[in-house]
Amino acid sequence: MESSIVPILEYPKGDTRIIELRQFFQENFQVYPDFLIRVPGRVNLIGEHIDYCGYGVCPMAIDQDILLAISKVDSEEITLVNANDKYKKQILGKEFSGCTIPEWHHYFLCGVRGVQDTISGDVKLKGMNVAVNGNIPPSAGLSSSSALVSSAALCTFYANGVSEFIF
Repeated sequence: MESSIVPILEYPKGDTRIIELRQFFQENFQVYPDFLIRVPGRVNLIGEHIDYCGYGVCPMAIDQDILLAISKVDSEEITLVNANDKYKKQILGKEFSGCTIPEWHHYFLCGVRGVQDTISGDVKLKGMNVAVNGNIPPSAGLSSSSALVSSAALCTFYANGVSEFIF
């Protein structure tokens, strides 16, 4: 295990969702994922939504989470598939001009763009194949969108070999 800010752990071998996600990834991309990311949802015990204004909150992680299975690819494209067939497959370039009504993949792009803006220099981000499986209820105040943004940032950092950075 390499030394890094975020520890890299072995995935639990008997976890049904992880097994299903790896199989879903393999069915969609014909390879097994290089790595997995898990980001839990959260609930604010004190200070709901005041963190957006710079105030402190007291969040707590919950069991529901976003799981990603990822493999690096040679192109700069990101291909996203979601285990929930409500969300369509997306093939994304690195350019994003914004939107009026956000769709699920825009939250993923937000995490990628955050990394792109944070990494110094003229670094070309690697493309990725990504399978998503989430069980955080959307629009329930449990930070499903934040978990997707955070998981996208983590997988982008890891896929591009960035283990430490300073804000």
